[in-house]
This record gives sequence, C-alpha cells and structure tokens, in this order.
Amino acid sequence: MKPTGRLIISPALDGVENMSLDQTLLESTQASGEPMLRFYRWTPATLSLGYFQKAADRQLHTSSQTCPLIRRSSGGGAIVHDHELTYSVCLRTAGAIAKSNAALYDTVHLSIQKALAMQNVTVTLHPDPGAASPSDPFLCFQRRAKGDLICGTDKVGGSAQRRLKNALIQHGSLLLSQSQFAPELPGLEELCGHKINADDLIKDLAAEISRATGIVFRPSPGPSAGELQRARVIASEKFASGQWLNRR
Repeated sequence: MKPTGRLIISPALDGVENMSLDQTLLESTQASGEPMLRFYRWTPATLSLGYFQKAADRQLHTSSQTCPLIRRSSGGGAIVHDHELTYSVCLRTAGAIAKSNAALYDTVHLSIQKALAMQNVTVTLHPDPGAASPSDPFLCFQRRAKGDLICGTDKVGGSAQRRLKNALIQHGSLLLSQSQFAPELPGLEELCGHKINADDLIKDLAAEISRATGIVFRPSPGPSAGELQRARVIASEKFASGQWLNRR
C-alpha cells in the first residue's frame, strides 16, 4: 500500500505568512511523519533573501526597493516573488529520495518538466556548472546550479532545502511571467509565447510528484487550527522579527 500525504493549495499570502506556514508544515512532518505537498502564491510582491545573504544587499537591486523584505530559512540568492508558482514538499529523511539532496531536487524538477510539457513548454535541467562563482549575482534567477530549470538560456525554476534532524523541506519557485519588480528576468510566458494555466499546472504537477515519489498526496482543506496557531507564533518570533531579518 502506497504512503499518503496531504496536498495543500493555499490562497495568496504575504511573505511572513508563507514562510511561517512552510516551517509549521515541516514541524508537522517531523512530528507525525506525514508528507506534505503545498502550492502557493504571494501578495504583495515580496523580495526574499537567502539565509546567508546580507539584508543591506537589497540595495543592490533597485527595481524591488518598494517590495516588502523577508529572509528565508533556506539558502540561495534573493527572489522576487510576484508572478510565480511556489511549491514546498516536506518529507521524513528516512525515505530513499529524501536522503539525497540531488535525488529530491531532480525528482521534483523532472516532475515540473513533465507537467510543463503538457502545456507545450520545454524546459531542461541545467548540467553541473563546476566550481561555484566566488561572487554570485544577488538574484537567484541570475545564478546557475545543477538541476535548475532552464527555458532556452534563461533560468525559470530553482529550489532550496532545509533539513531538521529527521525531516526536510524543499521549496522552490517557478517563474510564470515577468515582474515589474524584476524586469531583467523573463518568465515562461515571455519565453514560450503563451500564458501558463497555473491551475492546470498545479493539478498536473501534483500528479507527477505523486508518481515520482510513490506518495499519494490527497487534497486537504488546509492547515489545521493548531497548525495555523503555530504559524502565527513562528511569524511573531521569527519571520516578522527585525532580529531575524537583519541577522546578517
């Protein structure tokens, strides 16, 4: 019998709410062992820093100066979350896929590749670029890492992970269309010449991830009352805190 997990499709939330809910679901998976797959959007458009980036470096990107700023728990470059689809998947690390960073990246990114092909969009996985650059660009979508999703020559998708003792979260962004707050980054709509149906993409992607992982993700009405309460605590203590935001 295949293992089951929860599929949560969230309404558009602000950055603090989205990051707090991701951490809450990771804690739930750590406690119960139940896998989680979540899809979400952002409002308003938000600039998120990778865990290791300096808050002052947001001044490097003038187009996003009016966007609210948050810091993720995962690494990588800054992301302007606007016209995109974001996913997060929480798994116990005991599973074969979750034991390897690269295996989970490739599993999800290949699923995205197949789901996009259903909308006549071709993307490839970036090969190993070799040694990392000593000075990566500020924006994540101007960087390249093994397994990133590439359309033509432009990066349109990437992911990052955070691990606890016996569970992990992988979350990632898929750039659907260009944002006025990051005009240097074309999205899939500009690159492929037609609009991406986000609802169909979510349905197809959930099915592909289920097939690839062997987990039956069943639609859930959303986080429980207890999870929502825990997310509010995390928001107050962490993601809405100036101490967290300015820790670097």
